[in-house]
Amino acid sequence: MRAPVLAAAAAVVFLLAGVVVTSPAAADDAAGQTLPDAGRGAAGDADVVLTVNSDQFEEAGSDCANGGVCTLRRAILVANAVDQELDVRIEAGVDGTILFPTKVDNLMTRAAASPFDTAGAAFHVTRPMEIDLGDRLRLVPASGDAPSATAAAAAMLVDAPGVTLRNFSGWFSYQSVFVFSADSDGSSLVGGESIQEANYHTNRQVVIMAGAEDISISGYTMGRQANEAGAAGIAITRFASDSAAGPVKRVAITGVTFDNTNPTSATCSNSNGTGCSANGLHLSNDVAVDGLTLRNSKFVNFWRTTGSATLSAINAAGGGALSNWDVTENQFTDTRNGSATILLPTWQDTRKELPGPFRIHANVFDNSRSPAAQAHAVYLEMKRALGSTEPSGLFIEDNYFDGYSQTINLKAAGTVTVSRNTFGPNTSSAASPGDAEESGTASGIMFTNNGRGANRGIRTFWPNSATANGCALTIDVRKTTAGADLLPDTPFDLDVYWTQGTTAELYLGTLKGLQTEGVYTLDATTPAGGGIRLQTQSSGSAVAQPESSQYSRIVGVNPSGVCSPAVAVALHAWTDVPQDATDYDSVVNSTATQLDRGAIVTAGADIWFTYTVTNIGTAKIEQVLVSDDQAASVCVITQLRAGESAGCARRADPV
Repeated sequence: MRAPVLAAAAAVVFLLAGVVVTSPAAADDAAGQTLPDAGRGAAGDADVVLTVNSDQFEEAGSDCANGGVCTLRRAILVANAVDQELDVRIEAGVDGTILFPTKVDNLMTRAAASPFDTAGAAFHVTRPMEIDLGDRLRLVPASGDAPSATAAAAAMLVDAPGVTLRNFSGWFSYQSVFVFSADSDGSSLVGGESIQEANYHTNRQVVIMAGAEDISISGYTMGRQANEAGAAGIAITRFASDSAAGPVKRVAITGVTFDNTNPTSATCSNSNGTGCSANGLHLSNDVAVDGLTLRNSKFVNFWRTTGSATLSAINAAGGGALSNWDVTENQFTDTRNGSATILLPTWQDTRKELPGPFRIHANVFDNSRSPAAQAHAVYLEMKRALGSTEPSGLFIEDNYFDGYSQTINLKAAGTVTVSRNTFGPNTSSAASPGDAEESGTASGIMFTNNGRGANRGIRTFWPNSATANGCALTIDVRKTTAGADLLPDTPFDLDVYWTQGTTAELYLGTLKGLQTEGVYTLDATTPAGGGIRLQTQSSGSAVAQPESSQYSRIVGVNPSGVCSPAVAVALHAWTDVPQDATDYDSVVNSTATQLDRGAIVTAGADIWFTYTVTNIGTAKIEQVLVSDDQAASVCVITQLRAGESAGCARRADPV
């Protein structure tokens, strides 16, 4: 909530078609009506309640001041006209659907809201306010073809700072739903669910325009956007003609679900929206984004059987300079028939490079059940010179990947750090015990520097032999016989992995600060059988950004002695979780109610699951992938020492 209104100010409360508006008394609404003064109580406060009963978009004589019908459109007009912040919220028990306007004269603004919404917007918010629709006041277009007059209109243009849109469910349009303008700093979209189950033509749920700062989107579920140009769950863009538009700054996307589940139709269906599948997060028009946090969000079923193949969970190909991005603890599940799950721009000059870090950290990329694997999980192409050591700012660390034909592909990118990532058994990888992973550039390997196009193509040190004795792993490390210019600078680190097959399935730890080949021992636990492979990382104080090699060949290892790796997992279910909860800590440390085993809940109730993982063994364990039979992957816990606990959480799918 914002700062409270001064105690001396009288207030008026409207119940608007199920919507409540709070406003100072004796203010004039947009139609020139005078709101009645309620009189003042002992403390100088008063409330007037005006009950209304319409869910029409436009209704003749709509009057929010004198007890008549009051539509959401009229409520926002009134709210825009007053001089203090106010709230709009739905009245208990009211449930209705607004039909999207077909007449351009009914749009609250006819100025272009975004490059896609050139006709304007049905609703236009121009003052700070909170609008809470309680998931019970929807907005849908008429069935059939979109009318030409309003086909390019947004549903809601947020054009003021400090606006909160809360619990908007079932909101659709002919183009974009929510547009946050350059003047919407500090505004947010919280809660709600809008997945197309009819062809509502919606191409984007959220558009963030260049110049906007501190926009947050949390706890929202969206999906099945129509597959037209620029379509996405969330689009970040600018007007192409506005060359002076500043960057978008500090966007926070947390606990958001992009759900295209069961798109079984080959085309976007006119009857039920199946087959409609667009990018999740999409950048266009060379827009710059300085500061974006994407956490604890879920991207499900990003695929298309017809139309453009450039379909990505994050498609930043049309973006400009990207800096200070943090993509952490998200799930990317079942993405295929596209270029990459995360498709970064092809930067051709310094205006389009990464002046700040771009971190892809502790995410789960699970494509293991897809009948047609997507080629890349992460793709980056820059235009740097062969063998460049210039830092890219891109860090890909502690992620889990499965089901890609060439998971990480870097081209002409200078230095990119790729470290401590693990790969599932459905990942394409060069056969053991060959060294194709060390030098390969074609498809079929986990990670490629494309010759010397990234990380100077440094060659990895490799294991000649490995012996496990209890919780100690001894490795005979050998250097490459390639040219000296392909050896990493010293000192260097060696990330050590165990594999049952041909991938880097389990990260065991890192040998730090090495100078040359030799025999080294790591405190690590290895399962029975399988093999060891290495990845080389440059290190030392002189390194601006660590360079990463591709993965080494594999050498078999057989453990001996006793080492006791073991974990215990405690699963709990919760209800009444606060809307701003996004992760494990914000669920278990909240006022949420923990459900007992066998508890019965109402259909449609919002349920969260938490997983508390405790290391009950004697050995340190790394990169613990948490999953259950309802969600193939939940999160990655990067490290647990003996006796330590850590957790993760997920919001249950609607029942």
